[in-house]
Amino acid sequence: MTHSPLYSIEAAQIAHEHGRAPRSLDFDDDYFHPRDGLAETRYVFLEGVGISELFQRRETVCIAETGFGTGLNFLATLNAWRRYRDANLAAGKAVARLDYVSLEGRPLSLTQCRPAWQVWQAELGAEIQALGQVLPPACPGFHLVTLEGGQVRLLLLYGQAHQVLPEADFKAQAWFLDGFSPARNADLWSPEVFQQIARLSAPGARLATFSVARKVKDGLADIGAEWSLRPGFQGKRNCLRARLPGDHVRRAALQSPGCLPDWQQKPPQSLTIVGAGLAGAAAAHCLKLAGFDMIRVIEAEPAAAMHASGNPLGIVEPRLSHALAPEIELQRLAFIHAVLAYQQAGIFVEPRGMLKVARDAATASKMTLWLRSGLLPSDWMQEAGPGQLWFPTSGGVCPPELVQGWLADIEVETGRRWRPSATNDGPDAGGLKLLAGGALSRLALTAEQDAKLGPALGANKGQLMTRASDERLQRFVSKSGYLLDDGQRWIAGSSFKRFAVEPAAREAILTQRAWAQEEAEESEALRQRLADLDPEAAARSGWRFERAALRSVTRDRNPVLGPLPPDVPSQSPLFGANWIFAGLGSRGLSLAPLLAHELRAQLLGDMHVLPASLRRLIDPHRFWRAT
Repeated sequence: MTHSPLYSIEAAQIAHEHGRAPRSLDFDDDYFHPRDGLAETRYVFLEGVGISELFQRRETVCIAETGFGTGLNFLATLNAWRRYRDANLAAGKAVARLDYVSLEGRPLSLTQCRPAWQVWQAELGAEIQALGQVLPPACPGFHLVTLEGGQVRLLLLYGQAHQVLPEADFKAQAWFLDGFSPARNADLWSPEVFQQIARLSAPGARLATFSVARKVKDGLADIGAEWSLRPGFQGKRNCLRARLPGDHVRRAALQSPGCLPDWQQKPPQSLTIVGAGLAGAAAAHCLKLAGFDMIRVIEAEPAAAMHASGNPLGIVEPRLSHALAPEIELQRLAFIHAVLAYQQAGIFVEPRGMLKVARDAATASKMTLWLRSGLLPSDWMQEAGPGQLWFPTSGGVCPPELVQGWLADIEVETGRRWRPSATNDGPDAGGLKLLAGGALSRLALTAEQDAKLGPALGANKGQLMTRASDERLQRFVSKSGYLLDDGQRWIAGSSFKRFAVEPAAREAILTQRAWAQEEAEESEALRQRLADLDPEAAARSGWRFERAALRSVTRDRNPVLGPLPPDVPSQSPLFGANWIFAGLGSRGLSLAPLLAHELRAQLLGDMHVLPASLRRLIDPHRFWRAT
């Protein structure tokens, strides 16, 4: 059986010639103006859409682009945003956040971009350095990266326009139409693409392009845009600006899936997050960066990150699978996003990289499939021998430190259990409530919610062993278990055992805390896994039980993120939670950062960072639609 990536992608062929702009060999066209590409960008695109006015008018500005190329338009936009930010801060004014979405069918690698960037180093040096740290690999999919402390988000849609644009969901106030010439790249200027531009635009959106070809004018007219000509740049007779009908209004919040009832079509006034683990902390941090301040986190334990998120060290890696199905796309995109985010923040521990060893023939088959798929480039995943993969960009992260950093500016109330209430008063009255308590989230569902979603939620118990040592491992290794070190101890994990979380046993589960206790059978299984992974390490003395915790899993092994069903149709579930973010399994470090941005989209109406197929994959409604 032949497998292919979710989005097809081709490597860009580019020629660099001294003294002129880089040229695409695929389209026989320059990436930007041969004499002064930066000045052209500022004139045609930034002035063309009136970017200074856009920044002054909105809390979040969303700009979209067809043709990322070398990233010049984004670099110039980021430079303009930084100058606007500095001026506003100096004047004591609020600063609009920037979301920038760009489509690219043949993405350039960082190595290909650097020679082009050298031309603008004097003017855009800071912006070039920032983009160079987070530019994702040239492989297909939706890639989200953040800059400027999260105030700027860049969403790169790598793939062919007819594949990726129908999967996207955002509302752009401005468009840079900057594909190669319509005569050389007709597909990017097709009627279908213009229809997608109309769908993805806010009312009154502004558009600008260098091209005045009849095909462009007709495409704009067909979607109701009024276009006009303006003088072109440096000898070109004309360029074009356009505007879609309507006056811009901020996109209504809570307009994600069409399944939302009327009570969810209003902006949230406040949010209570139940659970201070990776999911809850990532959600709180992401919403805080979006300017949503009314957040409170409730945690039943004496401190944050005391369940699975309390493990001393975790590895960032994607989950392998037999087929290149949508869940693999989710794992891959989340892995790339997490690696770039952790790398940018400098929180990876050393050594970097991870060796993945097949535990059986089936796992080796998965590895072969991944190598042939092209879903990760060779500098992100390499064959290291029969049944072995080397992930050089992977690494270890300390989950408790990560959670504490994310919650640094958030109100957190510990030692506080939360459950559905029989009355609509008290400290939890009003506002939205998000269940992010991992495997114990099921215990906070109402009876009606549990009847629909509860059977799909599960839990796996895992134990860890450690031995004190400052001896560093040469590399981190993962097989049926894993072996890591943080400079103070070696860490071996994890056992794997189903644990029943039933609402009927709620009080016993919470008070007896059986999930946190060592079990001799699990300890023996863990020792066997370690011996299989590294016999020499297993033979060392000093290994002891460290901790045990629950992982949140679902029936189909995919996360759940989205609205919960109300107790009464079309009414607010006043006594229960409105939202859930759980089921991250053993990949919380990889999944939580990206999924938090998708949660932000659903709650605040911002751009969605996942394609529609992956949003359906994690929608909680998938379980009760099938019943």
